[in-house]
Amino acid sequence: MKSLGYLFLSLPLSVITLSSPETWHFSPYISLDAQYAMIKVDEDQFHPVNGRLRIGSYFYETVGIEFTYGGLSISEETQHDLSVRLQDSMMLNFRWESPGKHNRGLSAYILTGYIHNELLIENEEGYPGLQNYSGINLGFGFKQTHSKWLAFYCEYNHQYFEQNPRIRGFSIGMQVNF
Repeated sequence: MKSLGYLFLSLPLSVITLSSPETWHFSPYISLDAQYAMIKVDEDQFHPVNGRLRIGSYFYETVGIEFTYGGLSISEETQHDLSVRLQDSMMLNFRWESPGKHNRGLSAYILTGYIHNELLIENEEGYPGLQNYSGINLGFGFKQTHSKWLAFYCEYNHQYFEQNPRIRGFSIGMQVNF
């Protein structure tokens, strides 16, 4: 068992030592997007819209890490005297992106990480109030780069892998590379 641990430790180290210095870099970016959330609570569907801010960096070719803050509530939705709003959302993701230089700037990406959502679910009496949901985040999207510093993207993500509530979203945004 100990030798298996050494093997798993040596594989990443060998990739690092065998890779060329050009593939490792620091390439930061910042993004703004609007997310159309699809939140299913029991049998009801709610669709609040919120703004999100991302800060990230590519560190190995097109692999990066990013932090997303989604607490910029644009709208909430009310049904049957129950209102739902995405009060606060924070994500930490690894970003796995295909190279866009071979496809006229079009690339696909996958996000894997962890999310913490705060939903404000209230009826007329304010019950149940602020609810916290944390879990695995999985997303995929397409990005079109227009210059070295500007890109636009659309994305789908599944933010919390439970049946009740079920939290998913579509996003459209702009990324500025530095």
